[in-house]
Amino acid sequence: MVGYFLEFSILLDSAAIPGLLLLFCLNFFRDPKREIPKGKGILVSPADGKILQIKSVDDPDIGKANLVSIFLNVFNV
Repeated sequence: MVGYFLEFSILLDSAAIPGLLLLFCLNFFRDPKREIPKGKGILVSPADGKILQIKSVDDPDIGKANLVSIFLNVFNV
């Protein structure tokens, strides 16, 4: 009887790590539904996060542009 519970415990432990990894991946790659506002002069962010800075830059490939730096938090989508 003890052997049965020992084998069951080993199976449960070996399934716990992949199960936790699966839950983490499902949480990390979730894609929540969002309503994108429509209208003239509206700016929509490409990412969720905190804006750190907005500045004008002179890029060699595209010329003058606005650089928006966003700090992304993987736990807050």
